[in-house]
Amino acid sequence: MLGKLKYKLRRSRLVRILYLPVAKIKDAIVSRRYPASEDGRYMASIKDSHKGERCFIIGNGPSLTAEDLDKIADEFCFGVNRIYCIFENTKWRPKAYVSIDMDVIGDERENIKKVNADYKFINLNAKRQMGEVDGNTHFIYIKGKFKIDRHGTAQTTVNEDLSKYISMTDNVTGICLQLAFYMGFSEIYLLGNDFNYPSMGKDSANSEQNYFKGMKGKTQVDFNAEANSTSFKTLRSYAEAHSIRIFNATRGGRLEIFERADFDSVVGLKNAK
Repeated sequence: MLGKLKYKLRRSRLVRILYLPVAKIKDAIVSRRYPASEDGRYMASIKDSHKGERCFIIGNGPSLTAEDLDKIADEFCFGVNRIYCIFENTKWRPKAYVSIDMDVIGDERENIKKVNADYKFINLNAKRQMGEVDGNTHFIYIKGKFKIDRHGTAQTTVNEDLSKYISMTDNVTGICLQLAFYMGFSEIYLLGNDFNYPSMGKDSANSEQNYFKGMKGKTQVDFNAEANSTSFKTLRSYAEAHSIRIFNATRGGRLEIFERADFDSVVGLKNAK
């Protein structure tokens, strides 16, 4: 009941209008303090830590299967949100785990704590509610203009120094892409990024998008196709300007902003080397 109330309040225009002055003050304080914080210093330490390598960013779209994840068990992969719901069906585990949506974190913080990953990046706004965390968990400062309409945050810039902040975007995949840029990956493959979710918020809790066991009836991440498209185009332009290649290896789906790559061929080429 409390979770549903928080969900509604975060999306209330009136609440967000009233909160606007507080948000501006908070942003000014965090902007000043974060670079010198433990998390800010950690972010500085991982810049270019995987320079020239390739990675996969796993979306939780309907096309994602445990069988495909098993094929990239040895790859560096970013997993997001409730990806752990598929763990019982695969030996694959993400090297990096990312969660930024406050509703998901609020519902799932105990499960998130159990994820064993070399890197765990969590929204800084959730630091208090996460409580005690393991040594691999670090909080990322996501900064952008405070919107009265909570969703629909179309990203138009990419900040290159993540020890200061990560540019706000409307989706966790966009955050993963910026982390991958910063860590030096030069070849990035998207998998399970279907880009065709039919509904938003609580309305999607009983839809066919609950493909992993354990997701039925839970709050889903809001999806805004227009804002996501703008953000992805911004990230694509940044990648092209910095000789970073992004491929969409998703089986099907509607995401055509990034160049398509055949997943089986990508995995086969790596295994043939």
